[in-house]
Amino acid sequence: MAKSTGLFDLIHTLTKSEKRYFRLFSSLQEGKKNYDRLFDFLEKMDVYNEEKILEHFQGEPFTKQLHSVKNYLYNLIMKSLRNYHSERSVDIRLANLMTDADLLNRRGLYDLRDGTLRRARKLAEKYERNYYLLEILKRMVSYAVERRTKKMKEELELLCENILNISIALLKESELYILNYRFAVFFRQQKSKKLKLEQLLLNYENNNILKYDVEKLSFDGKIFYYNVAKYVCRFSNNHQGTFANSRELINIWKDNPHQIIERPMLYKLYLGNLMNDANRIRRYDDFQEHLEEIRCLPSRDFSEEAETFQNYAFMELLYFLNTEKIYEGEERLPHLVEGLEKYQAKINKARWISFCYNISILYLLLRNFDAALVWGNRILQDATNEHRRDLHRSMLLLQLIYHYELHNFNLLESLLTSVPKRLKRKGKLNHFERIILDTFLMVLQSSTKKEASQFLIDLKIDLQALKKSHKNNTFLGFDEFLAWLEIKR
Repeated sequence: MAKSTGLFDLIHTLTKSEKRYFRLFSSLQEGKKNYDRLFDFLEKMDVYNEEKILEHFQGEPFTKQLHSVKNYLYNLIMKSLRNYHSERSVDIRLANLMTDADLLNRRGLYDLRDGTLRRARKLAEKYERNYYLLEILKRMVSYAVERRTKKMKEELELLCENILNISIALLKESELYILNYRFAVFFRQQKSKKLKLEQLLLNYENNNILKYDVEKLSFDGKIFYYNVAKYVCRFSNNHQGTFANSRELINIWKDNPHQIIERPMLYKLYLGNLMNDANRIRRYDDFQEHLEEIRCLPSRDFSEEAETFQNYAFMELLYFLNTEKIYEGEERLPHLVEGLEKYQAKINKARWISFCYNISILYLLLRNFDAALVWGNRILQDATNEHRRDLHRSMLLLQLIYHYELHNFNLLESLLTSVPKRLKRKGKLNHFERIILDTFLMVLQSSTKKEASQFLIDLKIDLQALKKSHKNNTFLGFDEFLAWLEIKR
């Protein structure tokens, strides 16, 4: 870790409570330690710079062994994190119990060892951690042979049968796991050739997993099974099937409430996916109920709190837009904006731009064009323009509405020259974009309000005709323009 930023990065991911715990953990040794001083300095540093570290601690003997001190501090932080999260994570608890059993075995405390392994087995079975359970059972076999009890043969037969059953279950889990993530990688890349998708679907159809008895699969096995089925539906444009599989996934979670308690963030993710799939087919019967459930699930730290907020707030905003409950959305906007400001550092840039876009559209529907422009400009003024370029492109056109409604005609005239150039830099103009630009140019050049209004009426007719001819391939921003023309009636 000589000049690596690993230690610096680790420190800057720690929550306040984790830092507090580390300081308590390291204070078990008396006196001010060099690694404590290094921790404090790195915590205050904004960008890692090893020269500044050496300059700050100039003349200190430990700087000659800075590499060793950094390694020691890194390992100590990791040890404190393991301790801090030991009761929160089933995996850590299982690993600790197995370590305890090993330590007790070395001391010849066999009864305590066996009791520890039984507790580990019970925990692994409850949470269906088959990979741990397999190792626990193998150790039990080994120790049973060493004990040579009268019932050793019967005990070994039962343990070996359990090992065989768990191994089969793990094999099924592994097959589902691999297929699930092959689909996931393909879905995220979306650059592969159609042939590769067809091959993936063929592998799915020919795979033994279709013959599995789903009810006999482990919790994770069932999750992977329905995830794979969901991907198949999604790639086949079967949105109803996608939603049905999402709902089945939630039912599996609800049948295992202890899994929700142990992995709340993952459950929230699946709830968010269900709402997203419901939104796609406009099924809003349970939408509010799921939103409330996400809100009420506890968060363990600020990062989880931020993740929870951005998931439910984003889906809630979409809900208001898609159900045309714009006045309910207006009432919730102060809360959403407050959350965006509070959690901005934790919200990824792509999601942040999506929030800005949807808030801008909500204000458009509310005919508050000043506010719509403010949120639209947050997208247009993004210096990097590396995230959600589709929304940036759409906002280049939507700003024409805002400036027209605000009577910023001089600026609108300038935009009708610059916007086409900016759009062309990012690709050819599509038919929808050409219609919008041509219409606004005619509106601006019209001699009377009546003539301008007629151009907008013609635009609505053109867009409706375009929608009929592109049923399965609408353009981003298309619905927003139609909605604006509708409220202008």
